[in-house]
Amino acid sequence: MERFPAEKADELEQPRRYAEIEPASLLAWAGLRTGAAVLDLGCGTGFFARAAAQYLGGRGIVIGADVSRPMLQKAREASRGNGVWLVQIGEGSLPIATHSIDLAILGFVLHEVEEVGPFLREVRRVLREEGKLLVAEWVKREEERGPRLAHRLSEMEVRRLLAGHGFAITSTRTLGESYYALLAAKVTVRCCGGSRLS
Repeated sequence: MERFPAEKADELEQPRRYAEIEPASLLAWAGLRTGAAVLDLGCGTGFFARAAAQYLGGRGIVIGADVSRPMLQKAREASRGNGVWLVQIGEGSLPIATHSIDLAILGFVLHEVEEVGPFLREVRRVLREEGKLLVAEWVKREEERGPRLAHRLSEMEVRRLLAGHGFAITSTRTLGESYYALLAAKVTVRCCGGSRLS
C-alpha cells in the first residue's frame, strides 16, 4: 500500500488532470442529482468534492473525508466558500450515518486501501439503498506519473473487488489515456431467494 504524499498535493490540481478527468462530466455520467448527499472518500485536495459542490449549486450535501490532516488542510484552503464539509477519518469505521449517502466517490483511492474488505463494507453501509459508488483508478500500465505498476488495479481487479463486497457494475468509462471509471450499485439481497440492485 502506497499513499499519495501530501507534499505533492499540487500535482492533484494540474490543468491536465482536470482536462483528462472532467469531474463535472463524470458526475453527470454518475447521475448526480440536485439534493444529493455526496461522500468523497480520500478526498485529497478536494478535487472531486469541490466539483460535486459546484455541480449541486448548494442544493445538496458534500462531505470530503481523508486520513491525512495535511491533505485536509489543502482541501480546506481550496474549498473555502464552496459548501464542502471536511472530516478526518481513521482506518476503521466511517463517522457517517447508515444509509445517508446517495453517491460515494473513490477517486484514485482504492489502490491505496490496505484492508479493502472492511473499507468497502463501510462504504456500502453508508450508501442508501438507491445509492451509487463511483470508482476512478489508474490504468494498469507503467507510466512516468502516478503510482507504481505494482500498486495499480486493473479494471478487472476492481470489478472483482466490488462484486465480492456487494456491488454490481452498472457502467464503465475511459478518462483520457491514463484513467478509467466504474459506476456501481449496491446489491440488496431480499428474503425468499429474491435480490435486486439498489
